[in-house]
Amino acid sequence: MDLRDLIAQAQRALDSIEIVSPDATDAVEHDRFDEMDFGYVVEDVPQITKNMKEAAKTYDYVEDFYGDFFNLLHQGDPILRDPAELHEGHRPHQPMSDEFLKAPEFQGLRLSTMHDTYATALAMVSMKEQITEAFKRASDQRAAAKEAQEAREELQRLMEQLQDLIDAGEIELIEGTGPDGGVGGSIPGTIEALMQAVQQAIDTGQLLITQAQGAAQGAALSMKAAAKSADQAIQEQNDLCNAYGVEDGALQRMSFDERNELANKLRNNRLAQFRKLLGQFRTIQAAESRRKVEHAPSEIVGVTLGDDLTRLTGSEILNLAAPETEDDFWRRYADKELQQYKLEGTEKQGQGPIIVVCDESGSMGQAVMGGTAEAWSKALALALCEQAKGSKRDFIYIGFSSSRQQYRVDFPGGITDLGKVIDFTEHFFGGGTEYETPLRQAGEIVLQYAQDKKPKPDIVFITDDEYGHMNDTFMEWWANVKKETSMRVFGIAIGCGTSGALGQCSDNVREVSELMSDPQMTADLFRMI
Repeated sequence: MDLRDLIAQAQRALDSIEIVSPDATDAVEHDRFDEMDFGYVVEDVPQITKNMKEAAKTYDYVEDFYGDFFNLLHQGDPILRDPAELHEGHRPHQPMSDEFLKAPEFQGLRLSTMHDTYATALAMVSMKEQITEAFKRASDQRAAAKEAQEAREELQRLMEQLQDLIDAGEIELIEGTGPDGGVGGSIPGTIEALMQAVQQAIDTGQLLITQAQGAAQGAALSMKAAAKSADQAIQEQNDLCNAYGVEDGALQRMSFDERNELANKLRNNRLAQFRKLLGQFRTIQAAESRRKVEHAPSEIVGVTLGDDLTRLTGSEILNLAAPETEDDFWRRYADKELQQYKLEGTEKQGQGPIIVVCDESGSMGQAVMGGTAEAWSKALALALCEQAKGSKRDFIYIGFSSSRQQYRVDFPGGITDLGKVIDFTEHFFGGGTEYETPLRQAGEIVLQYAQDKKPKPDIVFITDDEYGHMNDTFMEWWANVKKETSMRVFGIAIGCGTSGALGQCSDNVREVSELMSDPQMTADLFRMI
Protein backbone atom coordinates (compact mmCIF):
# COMPACT_ATOMS: atom_id res chain seq x y z
CA MET A 1 0.00 0.00 0.00
CA ASP A 2 1.46 3.36 -0.99
CA LEU A 3 1.39 6.49 1.15
CA ARG A 4 -1.68 7.97 -0.53
CA ASP A 5 -3.74 4.84 0.32
CA LEU A 6 -2.55 5.02 3.94
CA ILE A 7 -3.63 8.63 4.25
CA ALA A 8 -7.04 7.88 2.70
CA GLN A 9 -7.55 4.94 5.08
CA ALA A 10 -6.62 7.08 8.09
CA GLN A 11 -9.01 9.83 6.97
CA ARG A 12 -11.93 7.38 6.68
CA ALA A 13 -11.24 6.13 10.21
CA LEU A 14 -11.01 9.68 11.50
CA ASP A 15 -14.36 10.53 9.91
CA SER A 16 -16.00 7.76 11.98
CA ILE A 17 -14.78 9.18 15.32
CA GLU A 18 -16.39 12.12 17.16
CA ILE A 19 -13.47 14.25 18.29
CA VAL A 20 -15.24 17.38 19.48
CA SER A 21 -15.86 17.74 23.23
CA PRO A 22 -19.47 18.95 23.92
CA ASP A 23 -20.24 21.01 27.01
CA ALA A 24 -23.94 20.34 27.80
CA THR A 25 -24.45 19.38 31.46
CA ASP A 26 -28.18 18.56 31.59
CA ALA A 27 -29.31 15.11 30.45
CA VAL A 28 -32.96 16.24 30.58
CA GLU A 29 -33.83 19.27 28.50
CA HIS A 30 -35.46 22.05 30.51
CA ASP A 31 -36.38 25.73 30.40
CA ARG A 32 -36.11 28.60 32.87
CA PHE A 33 -39.43 27.68 34.48
CA ASP A 34 -38.07 24.22 35.27
CA GLU A 35 -34.99 25.90 36.72
CA MET A 36 -37.20 28.13 38.88
CA ASP A 37 -39.14 25.13 40.19
CA PHE A 38 -35.95 23.24 41.00
CA GLY A 39 -34.48 26.35 42.63
CA TYR A 40 -37.58 26.60 44.79
CA VAL A 41 -37.17 23.00 45.93
CA VAL A 42 -33.50 23.50 46.77
CA GLU A 43 -34.37 26.63 48.73
CA ASP A 44 -37.52 25.37 50.44
CA VAL A 45 -36.52 21.79 51.29
CA PRO A 46 -33.55 21.80 53.68
CA GLN A 47 -33.28 18.01 53.52
CA ILE A 48 -32.56 18.08 49.80
CA THR A 49 -29.97 20.83 50.22
CA LYS A 50 -28.35 18.78 52.99
CA ASN A 51 -28.36 15.62 50.86
CA MET A 52 -26.75 17.47 47.95
CA LYS A 53 -24.00 18.97 50.10
CA GLU A 54 -23.31 15.62 51.69
CA ALA A 55 -23.05 13.85 48.32
CA ALA A 56 -20.86 16.63 46.85
CA LYS A 57 -18.13 15.73 49.35
CA THR A 58 -17.64 12.44 47.50
CA TYR A 59 -19.08 12.81 44.03
CA ASP A 60 -18.95 15.33 41.17
CA TYR A 61 -21.80 17.10 39.39
CA VAL A 62 -24.28 16.40 42.21
CA GLU A 63 -26.48 19.46 41.60
CA ASP A 64 -26.70 18.69 37.87
CA PHE A 65 -27.81 15.13 38.57
CA TYR A 66 -30.37 16.28 41.15
CA GLY A 67 -31.69 18.75 38.58
CA ASP A 68 -32.08 15.96 36.02
CA PHE A 69 -33.82 13.75 38.58
CA PHE A 70 -36.19 16.56 39.55
CA ASN A 71 -37.11 17.17 35.89
CA LEU A 72 -37.66 13.46 35.28
CA LEU A 73 -40.27 13.43 38.04
CA HIS A 74 -41.75 16.90 37.63
CA GLN A 75 -42.03 17.46 33.88
CA GLY A 76 -45.03 16.22 31.96
CA ASP A 77 -43.01 14.78 29.08
CA PRO A 78 -39.24 14.73 29.77
CA ILE A 79 -37.00 14.89 26.69
CA LEU A 80 -33.51 13.42 27.00
CA ARG A 81 -30.50 14.80 25.19
CA ASP A 82 -28.41 12.66 22.87
CA PRO A 83 -25.41 11.36 24.88
CA ALA A 84 -23.09 12.86 22.26
CA GLU A 85 -24.32 16.34 23.25
CA LEU A 86 -23.17 15.93 26.85
CA HIS A 87 -19.86 16.74 28.45
CA GLU A 88 -18.09 13.46 29.21
CA GLY A 89 -18.49 13.98 32.96
CA HIS A 90 -22.27 14.20 32.57
CA ARG A 91 -22.70 11.59 29.89
CA PRO A 92 -23.49 8.75 32.35
CA HIS A 93 -26.58 10.68 33.47
CA GLN A 94 -28.32 10.14 30.14
CA PRO A 95 -28.56 6.31 30.04
CA MET A 96 -29.54 6.31 33.72
CA SER A 97 -32.33 8.79 33.06
CA ASP A 98 -33.45 6.68 30.12
CA GLU A 99 -33.57 3.51 32.22
CA PHE A 100 -35.47 5.27 35.01
CA LEU A 101 -38.15 6.39 32.55
CA LYS A 102 -38.52 2.86 31.19
CA ALA A 103 -39.30 1.37 34.61
CA PRO A 104 -43.07 0.91 35.22
CA GLU A 105 -42.56 1.73 38.90
CA PHE A 106 -40.96 5.05 38.02
CA GLN A 107 -43.74 5.86 35.58
CA GLY A 108 -46.25 5.05 38.30
CA LEU A 109 -44.48 7.48 40.61
CA ARG A 110 -44.53 10.17 37.91
CA LEU A 111 -48.34 10.03 37.88
CA SER A 112 -48.17 11.40 41.42
CA THR A 113 -45.29 13.86 40.95
CA MET A 114 -45.93 15.46 37.54
CA HIS A 115 -46.31 19.24 37.98
CA ASP A 116 -46.54 18.74 41.77
CA THR A 117 -43.47 20.34 43.35
CA TYR A 118 -44.21 19.07 46.83
CA ALA A 119 -44.75 15.46 45.73
CA THR A 120 -41.58 15.61 43.65
CA ALA A 121 -39.58 16.91 46.60
CA LEU A 122 -41.08 14.27 48.89
CA ALA A 123 -40.08 11.54 46.44
CA MET A 124 -36.53 12.91 46.16
CA VAL A 125 -36.14 13.01 49.94
CA SER A 126 -37.43 9.46 50.37
CA MET A 127 -35.20 8.14 47.56
CA LYS A 128 -31.95 9.61 48.91
CA GLU A 129 -30.16 6.25 49.17
CA GLN A 130 -31.02 5.25 45.62
CA ILE A 131 -29.93 8.64 44.25
CA THR A 132 -26.62 8.24 46.11
CA GLU A 133 -26.22 4.78 44.59
CA ALA A 134 -26.72 6.34 41.15
CA PHE A 135 -23.99 8.89 41.99
CA LYS A 136 -21.59 6.07 42.77
CA ARG A 137 -22.32 4.27 39.53
CA ALA A 138 -22.00 7.52 37.56
CA SER A 139 -18.68 8.26 39.28
CA ASP A 140 -17.31 4.90 38.16
CA GLN A 141 -18.37 5.72 34.62
CA ARG A 142 -16.65 9.08 34.63
CA ALA A 143 -13.22 7.39 34.82
CA ALA A 144 -14.05 5.43 31.68
CA ALA A 145 -15.46 8.55 30.06
CA LYS A 146 -12.24 10.40 30.84
CA GLU A 147 -10.22 7.62 29.20
CA ALA A 148 -12.41 7.82 26.11
CA GLN A 149 -11.95 11.58 25.98
CA GLU A 150 -8.18 11.20 26.25
CA ALA A 151 -8.26 8.76 23.32
CA ARG A 152 -10.18 11.30 21.25
CA GLU A 153 -7.70 14.01 22.20
CA GLU A 154 -4.79 11.76 21.12
CA LEU A 155 -6.52 11.31 17.77
CA GLN A 156 -6.84 15.06 17.45
CA ARG A 157 -3.11 15.50 18.19
CA LEU A 158 -2.04 12.90 15.63
CA MET A 159 -4.34 14.28 12.99
CA GLU A 160 -2.87 17.73 13.50
CA GLN A 161 0.64 16.24 13.29
CA LEU A 162 -0.22 14.57 10.00
CA GLN A 163 -1.63 17.79 8.65
CA ASP A 164 1.57 19.61 9.63
CA LEU A 165 3.66 17.08 7.69
CA ILE A 166 1.46 17.46 4.64
CA ASP A 167 1.60 21.24 4.89
CA ALA A 168 5.42 21.04 5.11
CA GLY A 169 5.53 19.49 1.63
CA GLU A 170 6.56 15.99 2.60
CA ILE A 171 3.53 14.70 0.80
CA GLU A 172 5.50 15.28 -2.42
CA LEU A 173 7.61 12.19 -1.57
CA ILE A 174 4.65 9.94 -2.39
CA GLU A 175 5.80 9.44 -6.00
CA GLY A 176 9.50 9.11 -5.18
CA THR A 177 11.76 7.99 -2.38
CA GLY A 178 13.19 9.73 0.59
CA PRO A 179 16.90 10.22 1.33
CA ASP A 180 17.06 6.77 2.93
CA GLY A 181 15.08 5.12 0.15
CA GLY A 182 11.89 4.95 2.23
CA VAL A 183 8.52 6.21 1.22
CA GLY A 184 7.12 9.47 2.52
CA GLY A 185 9.65 10.25 5.24
CA SER A 186 8.01 10.19 8.70
CA ILE A 187 4.47 10.10 7.35
CA PRO A 188 4.02 6.27 7.42
CA GLY A 189 4.97 6.18 11.07
CA THR A 190 2.55 8.97 11.87
CA ILE A 191 -0.26 7.25 9.99
CA GLU A 192 0.46 3.94 11.73
CA ALA A 193 0.22 5.65 15.14
CA LEU A 194 -2.90 7.39 13.96
CA MET A 195 -4.52 4.10 12.96
CA GLN A 196 -3.67 2.55 16.33
CA ALA A 197 -5.17 5.55 18.10
CA VAL A 198 -8.33 5.26 15.99
CA GLN A 199 -8.75 1.61 16.98
CA GLN A 200 -8.07 2.46 20.61
CA ALA A 201 -10.73 5.17 20.53
CA ILE A 202 -13.24 2.80 18.92
CA ASP A 203 -12.58 0.05 21.49
CA THR A 204 -12.72 2.48 24.41
CA GLY A 205 -15.93 4.03 23.14
CA GLN A 206 -17.64 0.67 22.70
CA LEU A 207 -16.55 -0.45 26.16
CA LEU A 208 -17.80 2.80 27.61
CA ILE A 209 -21.22 2.32 26.00
CA THR A 210 -21.47 -1.23 27.37
CA GLN A 211 -20.40 -0.19 30.85
CA ALA A 212 -22.69 2.83 30.89
CA GLN A 213 -25.66 0.69 29.93
CA GLY A 214 -24.87 -1.82 32.66
CA ALA A 215 -24.46 0.94 35.24
CA ALA A 216 -27.74 2.54 34.16
CA GLN A 217 -29.64 -0.75 34.41
CA GLY A 218 -28.16 -1.39 37.86
CA ALA A 219 -29.18 2.06 39.06
CA ALA A 220 -32.69 1.62 37.67
CA LEU A 221 -33.03 -1.78 39.35
CA SER A 222 -32.25 -0.30 42.77
CA MET A 223 -34.61 2.58 42.02
CA LYS A 224 -37.70 0.47 41.28
CA ALA A 225 -38.65 -0.53 44.81
CA ALA A 226 -37.86 2.97 46.08
CA ALA A 227 -40.09 4.54 43.41
CA LYS A 228 -42.97 2.28 44.38
CA SER A 229 -42.46 3.06 48.06
CA ALA A 230 -42.31 6.80 47.38
CA ASP A 231 -45.53 6.62 45.36
CA GLN A 232 -47.27 4.80 48.20
CA ALA A 233 -46.11 7.49 50.65
CA ILE A 234 -47.49 10.25 48.42
CA GLN A 235 -50.80 8.43 47.97
CA GLU A 236 -51.04 7.89 51.71
CA GLN A 237 -50.61 11.60 52.34
CA ASN A 238 -53.15 12.48 49.65
CA ASP A 239 -55.70 10.04 51.10
CA LEU A 240 -55.26 11.42 54.61
CA CYS A 241 -55.48 15.05 53.49
CA ASN A 242 -58.60 14.23 51.47
CA ALA A 243 -60.18 12.41 54.41
CA TYR A 244 -59.61 15.37 56.71
CA GLY A 245 -60.84 17.90 54.18
CA VAL A 246 -57.50 19.63 53.71
CA GLU A 247 -57.91 21.76 50.60
CA ASP A 248 -55.31 21.97 47.86
CA GLY A 249 -55.14 25.73 48.24
CA ALA A 250 -54.23 25.40 51.92
CA LEU A 251 -51.55 22.87 51.08
CA GLN A 252 -50.06 25.12 48.41
CA ARG A 253 -49.64 27.90 50.95
CA MET A 254 -47.61 25.65 53.25
CA SER A 255 -43.86 25.24 53.12
CA PHE A 256 -42.42 21.77 52.60
CA ASP A 257 -41.67 21.40 56.30
CA GLU A 258 -45.19 22.52 57.27
CA ARG A 259 -46.78 20.03 54.88
CA ASN A 260 -44.46 17.29 56.01
CA GLU A 261 -45.26 18.04 59.65
CA LEU A 262 -48.97 17.89 58.85
CA ALA A 263 -48.51 14.61 56.98
CA ASN A 264 -46.64 13.11 59.93
CA LYS A 265 -49.35 14.25 62.31
CA LEU A 266 -52.04 12.67 60.15
CA ARG A 267 -49.98 9.53 59.69
CA ASN A 268 -49.61 9.17 63.45
CA ASN A 269 -53.33 9.68 64.03
CA ARG A 270 -54.82 6.66 65.77
CA LEU A 271 -57.20 6.20 62.82
CA ALA A 272 -54.59 6.67 60.06
CA GLN A 273 -54.65 2.96 59.23
CA PHE A 274 -58.26 3.46 58.12
CA ARG A 275 -57.47 6.36 55.79
CA LYS A 276 -59.29 4.75 52.86
CA LEU A 277 -62.31 4.19 55.02
CA LEU A 278 -62.20 7.76 56.34
CA GLY A 279 -62.51 9.13 52.83
CA GLN A 280 -65.40 6.96 51.64
CA PHE A 281 -68.28 8.98 53.10
CA ARG A 282 -66.58 12.24 52.16
CA THR A 283 -66.35 11.14 48.51
CA ILE A 284 -70.10 10.57 48.35
CA GLN A 285 -70.79 13.76 50.32
CA ALA A 286 -68.65 15.80 47.94
CA ALA A 287 -70.45 14.36 44.92
CA GLU A 288 -73.85 15.05 46.48
CA SER A 289 -72.92 18.62 47.40
CA ARG A 290 -72.28 19.34 43.72
CA ARG A 291 -75.80 18.38 42.76
CA LYS A 292 -78.10 21.32 41.96
CA VAL A 293 -81.42 19.50 42.31
CA GLU A 294 -84.27 21.22 44.13
CA HIS A 295 -87.62 19.75 45.22
CA ALA A 296 -86.54 16.38 43.79
CA PRO A 297 -87.71 13.03 45.22
CA SER A 298 -85.05 12.34 47.79
CA GLU A 299 -86.29 10.84 51.05
CA ILE A 300 -86.64 7.05 51.22
CA VAL A 301 -90.01 6.10 52.70
CA GLY A 302 -90.20 2.45 51.68
CA VAL A 303 -89.65 -0.13 48.95
CA THR A 304 -91.82 -0.61 45.87
CA LEU A 305 -91.65 -2.36 42.47
CA GLY A 306 -90.75 -0.72 39.19
CA ASP A 307 -88.10 -0.26 36.48
CA ASP A 308 -86.22 2.86 37.68
CA LEU A 309 -82.56 1.79 37.63
CA THR A 310 -81.52 4.87 39.62
CA ARG A 311 -83.51 3.72 42.69
CA LEU A 312 -82.52 0.05 42.89
CA THR A 313 -82.12 -1.54 46.30
CA GLY A 314 -78.78 -3.03 47.24
CA SER A 315 -80.02 -6.60 46.71
CA GLU A 316 -81.16 -5.80 43.16
CA ILE A 317 -77.77 -4.30 42.36
CA LEU A 318 -76.20 -7.59 43.46
CA ASN A 319 -78.67 -9.50 41.26
CA LEU A 320 -77.58 -7.46 38.27
CA ALA A 321 -73.90 -8.09 39.05
CA ALA A 322 -74.23 -11.88 39.47
CA PRO A 323 -74.19 -13.88 36.19
CA GLU A 324 -76.60 -16.51 37.58
CA THR A 325 -79.32 -13.92 38.37
CA GLU A 326 -78.71 -11.35 35.63
CA ASP A 327 -81.20 -12.88 33.17
CA ASP A 328 -83.94 -12.91 35.82
CA PHE A 329 -83.08 -9.29 36.67
CA TRP A 330 -83.71 -8.14 33.10
CA ARG A 331 -86.91 -10.21 32.88
CA ARG A 332 -88.26 -8.48 35.99
CA TYR A 333 -87.04 -5.14 34.62
CA ALA A 334 -89.18 -5.66 31.51
CA ASP A 335 -92.16 -6.49 33.75
CA LYS A 336 -91.42 -3.53 36.07
CA GLU A 337 -90.98 -5.85 39.01
CA LEU A 338 -87.59 -4.73 40.31
CA GLN A 339 -87.33 -3.78 43.96
CA GLN A 340 -86.63 -0.08 44.19
CA TYR A 341 -86.77 2.56 46.85
CA LYS A 342 -89.93 4.59 47.16
CA LEU A 343 -88.97 8.24 47.43
CA GLU A 344 -90.91 11.32 48.40
CA GLY A 345 -90.03 14.82 47.28
CA THR A 346 -88.36 16.92 49.94
CA GLU A 347 -86.65 20.24 49.58
CA LYS A 348 -82.97 19.98 50.26
CA GLN A 349 -82.43 21.43 53.73
CA GLY A 350 -78.82 22.54 54.11
CA GLN A 351 -79.73 25.56 56.25
CA GLY A 352 -79.38 24.74 59.93
CA PRO A 353 -76.38 23.54 61.97
CA ILE A 354 -75.31 19.93 62.11
CA ILE A 355 -74.86 18.34 65.53
CA VAL A 356 -73.05 15.01 65.60
CA VAL A 357 -73.51 13.01 68.79
CA CYS A 358 -70.90 10.26 68.56
CA ASP A 359 -70.46 7.22 70.78
CA GLU A 360 -66.89 6.93 72.14
CA SER A 361 -67.51 4.01 74.51
CA GLY A 362 -65.18 1.02 74.67
CA SER A 363 -67.46 -1.17 72.56
CA MET A 364 -66.88 1.19 69.59
CA GLY A 365 -63.42 -0.35 69.26
CA GLN A 366 -64.95 -3.54 67.85
CA ALA A 367 -64.06 -4.64 64.33
CA VAL A 368 -66.73 -3.77 61.76
CA MET A 369 -66.55 -4.09 57.96
CA GLY A 370 -62.78 -3.85 57.60
CA GLY A 371 -62.38 -1.12 60.22
CA THR A 372 -63.70 -0.43 63.68
CA ALA A 373 -67.01 1.05 64.78
CA GLU A 374 -65.07 4.11 65.91
CA ALA A 375 -63.39 4.51 62.52
CA TRP A 376 -66.75 4.35 60.72
CA SER A 377 -68.28 6.87 63.12
CA LYS A 378 -65.40 9.33 62.69
CA ALA A 379 -65.51 8.85 58.90
CA LEU A 380 -69.15 9.93 58.85
CA ALA A 381 -68.46 12.77 61.30
CA LEU A 382 -65.68 14.07 59.04
CA ALA A 383 -67.95 13.98 56.00
CA LEU A 384 -70.68 15.86 57.87
CA CYS A 385 -68.13 18.40 59.07
CA GLU A 386 -67.14 18.93 55.44
CA GLN A 387 -70.79 19.31 54.46
CA ALA A 388 -71.26 22.03 57.10
CA LYS A 389 -68.10 23.74 55.90
CA GLY A 390 -69.28 23.77 52.29
CA SER A 391 -72.62 25.39 53.16
CA LYS A 392 -71.27 27.67 55.95
CA ARG A 393 -73.38 26.00 58.63
CA ASP A 394 -72.42 25.59 62.26
CA PHE A 395 -70.97 22.18 63.07
CA ILE A 396 -70.93 20.77 66.60
CA TYR A 397 -69.34 17.48 67.60
CA ILE A 398 -70.28 15.86 70.91
CA GLY A 399 -68.35 12.73 71.82
CA PHE A 400 -69.61 10.71 74.77
CA SER A 401 -69.07 7.62 76.83
CA SER A 402 -70.06 7.33 80.51
CA SER A 403 -72.37 9.84 82.22
CA ARG A 404 -69.51 12.22 83.08
CA GLN A 405 -67.64 11.80 79.83
CA GLN A 406 -68.64 14.32 77.14
CA TYR A 407 -66.34 16.09 74.71
CA ARG A 408 -67.51 18.99 72.58
CA VAL A 409 -65.99 20.83 69.61
CA ASP A 410 -67.68 23.75 67.79
CA PHE A 411 -67.02 25.09 64.30
CA PRO A 412 -69.20 28.24 63.93
CA GLY A 413 -70.17 28.90 60.33
CA GLY A 414 -68.46 25.67 59.34
CA ILE A 415 -65.06 27.36 59.56
CA THR A 416 -62.79 24.50 60.49
CA ASP A 417 -59.48 24.46 62.24
CA LEU A 418 -57.46 21.49 61.04
CA GLY A 419 -55.89 20.96 64.44
CA LYS A 420 -59.32 20.77 66.09
CA VAL A 421 -60.60 18.46 63.35
CA ILE A 422 -57.70 16.09 63.96
CA ASP A 423 -58.27 16.36 67.72
CA PHE A 424 -61.91 15.27 67.57
CA THR A 425 -61.12 12.34 65.29
CA GLU A 426 -58.38 11.21 67.66
CA HIS A 427 -60.44 11.71 70.80
CA PHE A 428 -61.79 8.49 72.30
CA PHE A 429 -62.99 7.92 75.85
CA GLY A 430 -63.21 4.14 75.71
CA GLY A 431 -65.40 3.98 78.82
CA GLY A 432 -68.98 2.89 79.49
CA THR A 433 -72.14 4.01 77.70
CA GLU A 434 -74.80 6.53 78.70
CA TYR A 435 -77.05 8.18 76.12
CA GLU A 436 -79.18 10.66 78.05
CA THR A 437 -76.55 13.23 79.01
CA PRO A 438 -75.07 13.89 75.53
CA LEU A 439 -78.52 13.82 73.90
CA ARG A 440 -79.82 16.28 76.48
CA GLN A 441 -76.85 18.52 75.67
CA ALA A 442 -77.71 18.33 71.96
CA GLY A 443 -81.40 19.00 72.66
CA GLU A 444 -80.57 22.09 74.69
CA ILE A 445 -78.48 23.40 71.81
CA VAL A 446 -81.50 22.97 69.51
CA LEU A 447 -83.70 24.81 72.00
CA GLN A 448 -81.22 27.69 72.14
CA TYR A 449 -81.22 28.00 68.35
CA ALA A 450 -85.03 28.06 68.40
CA GLN A 451 -85.04 30.73 71.12
CA ASP A 452 -82.62 32.83 69.08
CA LYS A 453 -84.85 32.31 66.02
CA LYS A 454 -82.01 30.71 64.08
CA PRO A 455 -82.36 27.82 61.61
CA LYS A 456 -82.95 24.60 63.52
CA PRO A 457 -80.11 22.08 63.69
CA ASP A 458 -80.21 18.47 62.53
CA ILE A 459 -78.87 15.87 64.95
CA VAL A 460 -76.94 12.82 63.74
CA PHE A 461 -76.66 10.22 66.48
CA ILE A 462 -73.96 7.59 65.80
CA THR A 463 -73.56 4.52 68.00
CA ASP A 464 -73.23 0.74 68.13
CA ASP A 465 -76.39 0.77 70.31
CA GLU A 466 -74.83 -1.18 73.19
CA TYR A 467 -77.29 0.40 75.61
CA GLY A 468 -80.43 -0.60 77.43
CA HIS A 469 -83.79 1.14 77.65
CA MET A 470 -83.92 4.93 77.56
CA ASN A 471 -84.96 6.74 80.76
CA ASP A 472 -88.70 7.53 80.70
CA THR A 473 -88.22 11.01 82.16
CA PHE A 474 -85.64 11.81 79.51
CA MET A 475 -87.79 10.45 76.70
CA GLU A 476 -90.70 12.67 77.79
CA TRP A 477 -88.41 15.71 77.71
CA TRP A 478 -86.93 14.58 74.37
CA ALA A 479 -90.38 14.25 72.83
CA ASN A 480 -91.31 17.76 73.97
CA VAL A 481 -88.14 19.23 72.43
CA LYS A 482 -88.89 17.53 69.11
CA LYS A 483 -92.46 18.79 69.19
CA GLU A 484 -91.47 22.33 70.13
CA THR A 485 -88.62 22.72 67.62
CA SER A 486 -89.50 20.18 64.88
CA MET A 487 -85.92 18.94 65.15
CA ARG A 488 -84.93 15.88 63.19
CA VAL A 489 -82.73 13.11 64.54
CA PHE A 490 -80.91 10.77 62.16
CA GLY A 491 -79.69 7.59 63.81
CA ILE A 492 -76.67 5.67 62.46
CA ALA A 493 -76.26 2.11 63.68
CA ILE A 494 -72.77 0.64 63.43
CA GLY A 495 -72.51 -3.13 63.66
CA CYS A 496 -75.90 -3.47 65.33
CA GLY A 497 -79.64 -3.49 64.71
CA THR A 498 -81.96 -0.50 64.77
CA SER A 499 -84.59 -1.57 67.28
CA GLY A 500 -82.82 -0.60 70.53
CA ALA A 501 -82.39 2.71 72.32
CA LEU A 502 -81.07 4.28 69.12
CA GLY A 503 -84.42 3.67 67.46
CA GLN A 504 -86.28 5.11 70.45
CA CYS A 505 -84.77 8.57 70.12
CA SER A 506 -84.25 8.79 66.33
CA ASP A 507 -86.66 9.52 63.50
CA ASN A 508 -84.70 7.91 60.72
CA VAL A 509 -82.29 5.06 61.53
CA ARG A 510 -79.82 3.58 59.04
CA GLU A 511 -77.13 0.97 59.30
CA VAL A 512 -73.58 1.68 58.14
CA SER A 513 -73.55 -1.64 56.27
CA GLU A 514 -76.56 -0.45 54.24
CA LEU A 515 -74.97 2.92 53.57
CA MET A 516 -71.79 1.37 52.22
CA SER A 517 -73.53 -1.29 50.13
CA ASP A 518 -75.85 1.27 48.59
CA PRO A 519 -74.31 4.67 47.70
CA GLN A 520 -77.81 5.92 46.77
CA MET A 521 -78.88 5.58 50.39
CA THR A 522 -75.75 7.40 51.57
CA ALA A 523 -76.32 10.21 49.09
CA ASP A 524 -79.93 10.40 50.29
CA LEU A 525 -78.72 10.88 53.87
CA PHE A 526 -76.44 13.77 52.92
CA ARG A 527 -79.19 15.27 50.78
CA MET A 528 -81.61 15.43 53.70
CA ILE A 529 -79.21 16.78 56.33
